[in-house]
Amino acid sequence: MDMYRKVRLACAEGMSQREAARQFNISRDSVRKMMAFSVPPGYRRKAAVKRPKLDAFTGIIDGWLEGDREVHHKQRHTAKRVFERLRAEHGFTGGYTIVKGYMRERERRGRVWRDNLCEKSATIRMRVVVVAAGSGWPHGDQRSSGFAS
Repeated sequence: MDMYRKVRLACAEGMSQREAARQFNISRDSVRKMMAFSVPPGYRRKAAVKRPKLDAFTGIIDGWLEGDREVHHKQRHTAKRVFERLRAEHGFTGGYTIVKGYMRERERRGRVWRDNLCEKSATIRMRVVVVAAGSGWPHGDQRSSGFAS
């Protein structure tokens, strides 16, 4: 981050990008990227992850995990259990780590969706409490609206 700031400052003061690359011992492409972004953009994957051995089985895994929503959380499929079932029931020849990675990615996608949903419902609850408090009910600020605040 310190290098990033120094390069941007040097180029802003009139140093050419080629000269900055030479002075800081980095490539000209790096200097160009440093000038294009005010903060480092981080790693960006160019193509989607390909899992040729697992792609044929993702529908099966998704079905199992969707079915797990109705059961107690202790009874749900772990990555190890999914891997064992795929090998035993469907002849899966891939490795455990790709199954584990797929399940982690799927959980992360679900968690982002749930977090957004929880954030929206929390906003709605706050609005209900504010409306209830200002609606002229007797003891409006003490009356419970049935929602946790």
